[in-house]
Amino acid sequence: MMIGTQIYIPRLDPEEDLRQRLADLMMRREDLLSHILRDVRAEYMMKVGAKEHLVMKKRIELSMAKHRLELIRQSTNRGEEPDMERIEKVLDHRFKEYTEEIHRRAEEMRKILRHMDAEILTDEESKELRSLYTGLVKKLHPDLNPDADDDMIHTYQMAVEYYKAGDLERLRILAITVDTGGNPPQPSDLKESIMEVEAEIERI
Repeated sequence: MMIGTQIYIPRLDPEEDLRQRLADLMMRREDLLSHILRDVRAEYMMKVGAKEHLVMKKRIELSMAKHRLELIRQSTNRGEEPDMERIEKVLDHRFKEYTEEIHRRAEEMRKILRHMDAEILTDEESKELRSLYTGLVKKLHPDLNPDADDDMIHTYQMAVEYYKAGDLERLRILAITVDTGGNPPQPSDLKESIMEVEAEIERI
């Protein structure tokens, strides 16, 4: 019989604990930006945005028609034959900003449709994607590795893009190619970085 026996539970090094917390927060931030907000935008665009786009397009077309008619009337009142080519150039210049906005919205909707058609990962694959990305963040992110060189920063940016796209296969390959030897330098301002990421998550 063992009396008064204490069980020793190893604890993380305080600085390593901060590094893990910062990595988890960065993961949360990336999730919000890359997946949750994208899904919310997609749902909004499908339910509301498409109708708003159509209404805006019709209003601009109506406004252009009214201006076209007014320019034709002005030419007629001066006893001139309306120069339709010149009139259309005037309209193109006047409504350029609005037509660019219509094209921008149309492209946004096309991107959303492509996103909705993209291959959906299983729960197990999504878990692996998150795990791989978290590991790469800890090894490559400049806030966690202040001595990171250009190659490390470029590799980190690649990891972000693959994670955003849900490209598990490329993220697997990237994780294999990353040098895992040795511990990276420890940043002295982990707490400050944690506060900054927490504030950004709150804004999102």
